[in-house]
Amino acid sequence: MTNSRELRIEVNNQGSKLLDLKSQKAQLETCIEALKQELITLEAEQAKVQSQESSIIAYLQESRDLVATLQLNSKKLDHDLQLEQNFQQA
Repeated sequence: MTNSRELRIEVNNQGSKLLDLKSQKAQLETCIEALKQELITLEAEQAKVQSQESSIIAYLQESRDLVATLQLNSKKLDHDLQLEQNFQQA
């Protein structure tokens, strides 16, 4: 049979282990909360980037449309100039 001194030592050891585990749990919970906050921040930044990306895409589409219009107008102008030159030569 174990004597009371050995039992007290074992209880103290188990108590120390429990305190260590509680401390580790608290540290992990703190780390989890920090990671949750970081995730919230990253999600907000991602939404901001996606919004900017959408704006850039819209701008590029508008620019492409303007370039196409300018090219069409240039072709029409070239055609009109050619017609005028042909008319003057006739």
